[in-house]
Amino acid sequence: MLCENGHNICNICRPKFTHCPTCEQQFLNTRNVALEELATEVKYPCVYRNYGCREIYSFDLIGEHKEKCQYIPQSCLVNKLNIGFCTWTGISSSMKSHLKQAHASMCMEYYGRYQDSIHISGVTPNIGRAKFIFTGDAILCSRSKITNDVFYSVLQYTGPAADAAKYSYRLEFFNKEHKGGF
Repeated sequence: MLCENGHNICNICRPKFTHCPTCEQQFLNTRNVALEELATEVKYPCVYRNYGCREIYSFDLIGEHKEKCQYIPQSCLVNKLNIGFCTWTGISSSMKSHLKQAHASMCMEYYGRYQDSIHISGVTPNIGRAKFIFTGDAILCSRSKITNDVFYSVLQYTGPAADAAKYSYRLEFFNKEHKGGF
């Protein structure tokens, strides 16, 4: 859009100002079509370049890339899953190393295959359990608790939604003698 003196402002910045920030004149309802055309020819770097993305796209494609960029900053899973507090922010590919370093007591590697077991124990009405399980590139979170004498347990996949279908689990209960049937 243009102001009365011909200064340009983009449609993202325009709602932030009542008058032109350069000369304080009123905005017109006039688009600068020549500048818009030029903007479509320019290549734009990803907004997450400070996190490592080196992609560059034209104006019409940069928005689509931004939505699914692998360098979108993420907060720590401890915060996201509401199981504690952590100030770390970084890219998804660094999450596993962060969790191992900052939350080691909550982490375990799983090298198993189908039908191998992960045991959950020590859950009491006063103490719930949360564990990050690393299997290949995936990060799973096992959470268990007892509330009002009811045992709750979930294994949560924490990666891209498109990969979630690769994982499944079965929950079995055993008593102290390791007999099933609960």
